[in-house]
Amino acid sequence: MKREWRVIAILFFLVSALGLGNLVQGAEVKPIELKIMHFAAPNHVVHKDVFIPWCKMLEERTGGRVKGTIYPGELLGKVKDTYDLIVAGTADIGWAYGVATPGRFPLSSVFELPLLFPNSKVGSRVVWEMFEKEPSLKAEYREVKVLWLHTVTPMQLHTIKKPIRSLEDLKGMKIRSVGGVAPSVLKALGAVPVVMPTPDVYVALERGTVDGTIGAWEQLGPFKFYEVTKYHTVANLWVGQFYVVMNSKRWESFPPDIQKVVDGISGTWGADLAGMAWDKEDLRGIEMVKGLKDHEVISLAPDEFAKWRKAIRPIWDEWVEEKEAKGLPGRKILDELIRLIEKHTK
Repeated sequence: MKREWRVIAILFFLVSALGLGNLVQGAEVKPIELKIMHFAAPNHVVHKDVFIPWCKMLEERTGGRVKGTIYPGELLGKVKDTYDLIVAGTADIGWAYGVATPGRFPLSSVFELPLLFPNSKVGSRVVWEMFEKEPSLKAEYREVKVLWLHTVTPMQLHTIKKPIRSLEDLKGMKIRSVGGVAPSVLKALGAVPVVMPTPDVYVALERGTVDGTIGAWEQLGPFKFYEVTKYHTVANLWVGQFYVVMNSKRWESFPPDIQKVVDGISGTWGADLAGMAWDKEDLRGIEMVKGLKDHEVISLAPDEFAKWRKAIRPIWDEWVEEKEAKGLPGRKILDELIRLIEKHTK
């Protein structure tokens, strides 16, 4: 009888151990859930062509151990608060643009200077390479883990009645503008900037309140600007610089193998993912316009583009002087930026 009870006890122990093992195993395979916040709509390129594929790849490469849930449209907070919300841990990962918080990233604002970048892929490669090399740029993001930086595609000129082929053509024209560096650029080029939010632009163009607008190619379709403009001048006026950052404590809580996976789909890889997604979206906009009757796409001649750069050069110089006066390496940063752009556009 004692032997039978001993056998039963052993069997009970084994069953219990197996059950406990399953519980432990279940705890191990429970995925790490990441909250990802951004301010764009679910049909925007950053949502559908950047973060959705990024989350899918993250899940695949971690064997399902990490999953990302995306919260678009400022569901977790305003764009201007994104950086602080990530620092606080309201979300784990956030995407926003530097000028949403003026003055917070003083040296990174070099990426917003006009007439520098030809497209988003080059811009994204350059800003990430600059970030990796320059301690002064890294210091601006010291409270977070930076996954990658990138730019969007350059702003172009879209006008209603008058084609813009030269600075003389642009002189005195009322051009819808955004904030930031935009008004200064348009003034330097001889235009009259009229600042207004994007939702108001269509009616302003339709009524002739403005003579044209600035905007990336990818904006023409969603906002229907192609219906109220006719001429499109490729000027590559400026780009917006964006960041993808992660809460530092969340990052530090990851085991080394998970950190390795995240790093593998961030950095240059992430910058390329974003850059190519924006360029692809821009290409759709260009092709759409080229297929429209009575629309004209105008490319500035090289000697004319040199005139435009000469006209805006004081904006570069003012930026350098302002940063140097604050003890920041403005000249070094701008010179290195120009060198890297030339390197990546050859």
